[in-house]
Amino acid sequence: MKIEGKDFFRETIHLDFSDLVNCTFTDCTLIYHGFGPVGMVGCSFNNVKWSFFDAATNTITFLAGLYVGAGPGGKNLIENVFEDIRSGKPIRKPSN
Repeated sequence: MKIEGKDFFRETIHLDFSDLVNCTFTDCTLIYHGFGPVGMVGCSFNNVKWSFFDAATNTITFLAGLYVGAGPGGKNLIENVFEDIRSGKPIRKPSN
């Protein structure tokens, strides 16, 4: 669902399948479940709490496990993922 130019105040927002443009979030809880894509362009965040559940939690836990438990190769893999994120490279899905 596309939401444009809305000011959210003291709300809990489930982000999955949202396309948020030029929105402001103040004193909100933002929840991502990992079930669908989220777009955010030109949004501002003031005193927000981010929460991750379901598939999103599983993904973060998996990445953390690779970083600390898979030796230098795991740490390098995760550092490369974060570098791709910082540089704006798209996340690529493996081809079959």
